Amino acid sequence: MYAIVARFKIKDGTHDQVLGAFREHIAPALKGEHGFVRNSVAYDADRCTLHIFQEWETKEDADAHASGPEEAERLSHIAEYFNGEPEMAVCGVSSVLTPRG
Repeated sequence: MYAIVARFKIKDGTHDQVLGAFREHIAPALKGEHGFVRNSVAYDADRCTLHIFQEWETKEDADAHASGPEEAERLSHIAEYFNGEPEMAVCGVSSVLTPRG
């Protein structure tokens, strides 16, 4: 299992717009991508920062998503809300420390 871990600093007061654009333009497209498992978004209101954690079946799936031309097009829907460049990394998921249930 691999993850794309991303951090987006966003302009103050744009949280709802970013999440709306994410739900409309990005989340539906993820479901159709090969190897996609799940996507989680956390928001740090004190720092105006979104943290995104996407799980992928393989490193190749995660890399293909992160570097594909479709990703740049999807990010264009939320780029106006960015406060600086997003930070992203593809990381191996080594274990689940606290399973659900």
